[in-house]
Amino acid sequence: MIIKNINNSEMISSSPDAWKLLSDNSADIIKLVLKPGEEIAIHKNPLKVIFLISKGNGCFHTDNNTYDINENSCILVEPELERAWKNQSDHDLEIFVIKLKA
Repeated sequence: MIIKNINNSEMISSSPDAWKLLSDNSADIIKLVLKPGEEIAIHKNPLKVIFLISKGNGCFHTDNNTYDINENSCILVEPELERAWKNQSDHDLEIFVIKLKA
């Protein structure tokens, strides 16, 4: 068993803040914290990804669509689909990212 949190995990980015909580052969789990006004530019990922929004709300962009996403929401994104995030609120947006490798 492994128990991790942001205090005992590797910080992999500071803009936005991101920590790699767990990584094994089947998945990577990353915690993102987007401060008000922060965004993640449009990009692709070769893996299937699950986003779990644990706190706050923001805008999720994929293809030609933009979605308002709220706390306690979950998004499944297929491989190679373009995606971007923006925190347009006055509070932090916290997202758990699960990258499925299998």
